Amino acid sequence: MKNKINFFNRAIFICLLCLSSPGLAQNDASESLSHYFSSQNLVRFADFLWKRSDYERAISEYQRHLFSAESYNDYYVYYQLGRCHFRLNQPQKSARYFKLASQYANRITLKDTLSAAYSVAIFFTRNNARIANVLDSLATEKNTPYLKNYLISLQALNHLQNKEWKKAASVVEPHNNDIDNKLFFSLRKLAEQGANLSRKSPAWGSFMSVLIPGSGRIYTNHLAEGLYSFFLISGSGWLAYEGFRDSGSSSFKGWMFGAISGFLHAGNIYGSFVSAKTFNQTLEKKILDDVQMHINYRISF
Repeated sequence: MKNKINFFNRAIFICLLCLSSPGLAQNDASESLSHYFSSQNLVRFADFLWKRSDYERAISEYQRHLFSAESYNDYYVYYQLGRCHFRLNQPQKSARYFKLASQYANRITLKDTLSAAYSVAIFFTRNNARIANVLDSLATEKNTPYLKNYLISLQALNHLQNKEWKKAASVVEPHNNDIDNKLFFSLRKLAEQGANLSRKSPAWGSFMSVLIPGSGRIYTNHLAEGLYSFFLISGSGWLAYEGFRDSGSSSFKGWMFGAISGFLHAGNIYGSFVSAKTFNQTLEKKILDDVQMHINYRISF
């Protein structure tokens, strides 16, 4: 009870003080608000939101800083805006801010980092024509070895994820003497593996199944399925033959099992085609998973 009375008395005292000195109170309040909304504090609060993964609100605070600041050449804020949009899976906007950040950076090491971030954001737009144009244009500029290596790796990875194995190999091959041999050796190895995969031909698998039921499945390493299809189709075909042999062309048994055999045979031909495509996709997926690991490794922001 005593604490409540003390609190009430303090509140009354503060109110009376404000009423007796309105000018002072207004000045203090305005100074407090101006300090709160200062550019430095806005950036600090935005960084706090960034660390808490609250990217949308962080974007609002960084933009508020840009609107309130006297100059708009703060590369750090543009960089943070790019990072926020990248985490929100908005690579197009991310690339725009990374590019602005690289333009305002005043040290070569910063420019390299920001140019690398910009190239990665472009990479994730999935626009192959734009990716190729941007990476080629950046690669033709005079770059430090770090940025040069980074751009070459992204070019190779872009070709790899699009299953352009020969193009990926051609990107890394001319630079064996002046780049990170370990990284580019692994990229070149992935390109060679992709180009030399022991693929199965869907057309050939279908044709094999036309001649011998189930052989197309055996061709794609599905021995049990192939044998099952062979005996099932052959058995139903034999029953149809028996029906026509015993009762002639009016045999219900012959027509019934003949239709079943034809339906199963058509399904097996199509299944062999799909099985060959799936076989190839499975082989490619193993390489593409390794490519994705390299992509994830190259992203450090």
